[in-house]
Amino acid sequence: MGIAERLIELVGEENVICEYEDLFAYSIDAAPGKFVVPEAVVKVHHSKEVSEILRICNDLRIPVVCRGAGTSITGAPTPVEGGIVLDFTEMNRIKEVEEKKMCVTVEPGVIYSHLNDFLSDFNLFFPPDPGSADVCTIGGMVANNASGMRAVKYGTTENYVKTLEVVLANGKIYRIGRKVVKSSAGYDLVKLFVGSEGTLGAITEVALSLKPLPKYRKTFLAYFEDLAKACRSVTEIILSGFTPAAMEFLDDVLLETIVKSGKKDLEITEAALLIEYDGFFEDSVRRESEVAVEICKKNGARIVPSESEKEREELWSIRRMAYPLLVQRCISPITGDVIVPIENFEEAVTSFKKISEEMNVLTSFLGHSGDGNIHPIILADERDEDLWRRAQLLNERIIRKAIELGGSVTAEHGVGYEKNKFLPLEWKESSEIYMKIKRIFDPNNIMNPGKMVV
Repeated sequence: MGIAERLIELVGEENVICEYEDLFAYSIDAAPGKFVVPEAVVKVHHSKEVSEILRICNDLRIPVVCRGAGTSITGAPTPVEGGIVLDFTEMNRIKEVEEKKMCVTVEPGVIYSHLNDFLSDFNLFFPPDPGSADVCTIGGMVANNASGMRAVKYGTTENYVKTLEVVLANGKIYRIGRKVVKSSAGYDLVKLFVGSEGTLGAITEVALSLKPLPKYRKTFLAYFEDLAKACRSVTEIILSGFTPAAMEFLDDVLLETIVKSGKKDLEITEAALLIEYDGFFEDSVRRESEVAVEICKKNGARIVPSESEKEREELWSIRRMAYPLLVQRCISPITGDVIVPIENFEEAVTSFKKISEEMNVLTSFLGHSGDGNIHPIILADERDEDLWRRAQLLNERIIRKAIELGGSVTAEHGVGYEKNKFLPLEWKESSEIYMKIKRIFDPNNIMNPGKMVV
């Protein structure tokens, strides 16, 4: 009996996908490159089901990939060595809200924006705010340690994960972590699973800490004629001691792209910063915002404030349309994701820009600038061999430069198969420790093989 037949016997024919056309959709995400169609896809509904499937696959040495909405852009949830895919999208219950603990327990298939819509009735929210908020799942966010525009003030997913239910490759189910503010009780297994991209086990339940919804917001757009001064403003704002809720960097390529699309009437300058402050006292939010405004003006910026919620939404729509409009300009975008210490943000952006111009590859540099996270959107085309070669080399040079400046190969998008070869640059001699950890949890290497630890 083949694996597909065994899975059908276990979970029912209606929960197993075997048709090639349907399987192909599970072989890809937004990363260019490898397309390996899985043998089967299983829609799972509870942890005991996941446990039994993993036990069978471990006995047969069949690779298993855990997948949520598939919004990854690094190849993290794709089966590069075949096997089966576990589709968690139907494990989507919000199981419990504990208001006094400011904690919510969910299944991995819950969509981020749906969760926050639900939590708004309790005046609470889960802050990380990834760009794919309307479609990405909590399980995927945990697996990749996702973050987004509000990480500068509120942190990343790992700052909110309190407990996990995980299923290891051998089918054993474990509950790890505690719903407390802090603990020093030995190794932090929860943090080990956050960002592990399904290489250590399957996540079947998550308890997240929450924050109260802020009452007031102040948002403005600052246009700069000088790229370096825009970057300098980022560092000066962070060093001012008044941390913005979000501070987004927009470059000239993006501003020009939006204007040419006809979506917005914007100025095309070398750079712009979209900055927002939030809090619970209107005067405090206003004063903090004014500090940032003065810093930007000192560096030559022209300020476009928002005086109403409608105007605020208009400003944020500029950032939300960035990625979709940029990728429409090319066939094979490479979406980078590096981070550098905030003191090196100016050097990173200006040097990246110079390298892209030297290599004659059109690239837009966006960023969650408040925490040093930069997203180079390299506008490439795999059909043009020379352009594609230069685009890949540009991506590598950017990553190496970020490491040289004390940064990381990925801030929030994860490793997948796209960043595998660059991990030794960051891990160095500690690589052997990572490999030993992988072997402890997954000795037969069935959990998302070909990713992260290879």
